Amino acid sequence: MQSTLGARARCAVTQRPAAFAKCSRHTWTQRRVKLIAKALPEALLFDCDGVLVDTERDGHRVSFNEAFKQKGLTHTWDVELYGELLEIGGGKERMTKYFKDVEAEEPFKSTQDPEARKALVADLHKLKTDLFMQLVETGAMPLRPGVKRLVGEAVAAGELVFCSCKKGRILAAGDGVNCCCWWVSRQNGFRGEATGGRGGGSR
Repeated sequence: MQSTLGARARCAVTQRPAAFAKCSRHTWTQRRVKLIAKALPEALLFDCDGVLVDTERDGHRVSFNEAFKQKGLTHTWDVELYGELLEIGGGKERMTKYFKDVEAEEPFKSTQDPEARKALVADLHKLKTDLFMQLVETGAMPLRPGVKRLVGEAVAAGELVFCSCKKGRILAAGDGVNCCCWWVSRQNGFRGEATGGRGGGSR
C-alpha cells in the first residue's frame, strides 16, 4: 500500500511542473489576446456580395435570365435550379455545364464547335455582366432586412472604408458596395482600398 502511494506521489511531483507550465502558457496567451484586443480600434467588418443583398438570387440569376431572353433563348433559371447551378464555380462555367446538359436545345444545338461554343458563352456572359451592372447602378436589388439600419448606424458612428478585390466598376457603382450602400454617397470622407486579390471569380 505504501509503495503504491509513494509511486503516485512521485508521479504527481514529476508531472506537476509540466502541467503547471502548460497552464501558465495558456493563461499568458489569454492575457496577450486581451491586451491586443484592447489596443485594436473597434470596427464593424462585413462582406458585401451576398451579405447585404442576395446578389445571387436577385442579381446574377435575374441578369442571366434577361441575357438569355435578349439573345432569343427560352431558358429560365428559377431559384431552385440556380441554387443547384451555384455548385459550379464561375458564370461561364455554369452556363457551359447547363447548355451541355440541354444540348438538344439552343444555343448548343446549332453550335457544335468547341471554340465557337466558348465564344458564344463569353458573349452571353459579357451581356449578363452589363445587365447586372444596370441592376447595381439603379439600386434595383433589395437590401436584406436590417441592413440599411445597421450600415446607416455604422456610417454615423465613424469613418467608412471599402476594402475589396472586386472590379473598380462594381465598387464605384452608386458610390456603394454592389449598390447596397446607396445612401453613403451623401456622406463625406469615405475611403476605398483594393486588396489586389482574386476575389470570387466571374459570376
